Amino acid sequence: MSHLIEPSRYSRYFTTSDGVKLHYRESGEGEPLLMLTGWTGDTSVYHRNYPTFSEHFKVYVLDFRFHGLSESPDYGMHVTRLAADVHELIEHLGHEKINLLGHSMGNAVIWAYIMLYGQDRINKIVHEDEPPCLSANPSWTAEEDDKWTGGAQRGNNYWTLVNWLEDSWETALGRFGEYFPPHAELPEPREYFYPEADPAAINPLTMDKHKHAMLLADHMTNDWRDVVPTIKVPTLLIGGLASHCTTPGSLGWMHENIKDSQVITFSPEEFGTHEMHLYNPEKFNRVVLEFLLQ
Repeated sequence: MSHLIEPSRYSRYFTTSDGVKLHYRESGEGEPLLMLTGWTGDTSVYHRNYPTFSEHFKVYVLDFRFHGLSESPDYGMHVTRLAADVHELIEHLGHEKINLLGHSMGNAVIWAYIMLYGQDRINKIVHEDEPPCLSANPSWTAEEDDKWTGGAQRGNNYWTLVNWLEDSWETALGRFGEYFPPHAELPEPREYFYPEADPAAINPLTMDKHKHAMLLADHMTNDWRDVVPTIKVPTLLIGGLASHCTTPGSLGWMHENIKDSQVITFSPEEFGTHEMHLYNPEKFNRVVLEFLLQ
């Protein structure tokens, strides 16, 4: 969810080719690492990660358009437009090579970037908890659904969730678990959620629900199974066994189809939910750094 209310001393801005002013966070020194959030996320969702990563890397975290402190135009509610924004940010930063880390929809943005712009500027990729598609074909077997969608879609029509959001944020968030039930129970949660976010938190329900509904509809209708096997750079696949998204089947399919890839899973006891960077930042930071620094 979006939690930013004001810039911090780490805030930077650039303007896209279609005139949208986007916010990103910059900290640290060294090889560049660009972190991409999931749907409705902003730079503050990585507040338990970028301090550690900034000890080793020049860390950038982008607020997608419609998110955080970035502008919210009346157009561009498409994953491919977000990928174009990432491309333009990479051009703006001027690094020859960059590491990419994506969470949830941020992975789809990476796949769209690869489809549109190739991999020459990418050093390594970290994918956190996203299957190659989110809407199952009714003709697929249960096994096919598991390995391609992570079983996340569960036979529901994606418009159900989109229409809940068009109704209200409260409806969509209150019923999200009906559409995307988790695969396992978690232990009692830690006191993990945003108390030390920088900047301070605001109510995420202030975001434009129609724009986010249209972006969600686009996200859920994309199918990246043709793009995933084209990935040639070293890739770390991180999945939560209590998540509502990836499963061992979907992680296994991606691992088999990305030649230079590794898989790390978080068990339910390790708070292996959809947001492992928040629930278990100690393990998440460690495995990401081990991969990026090797």
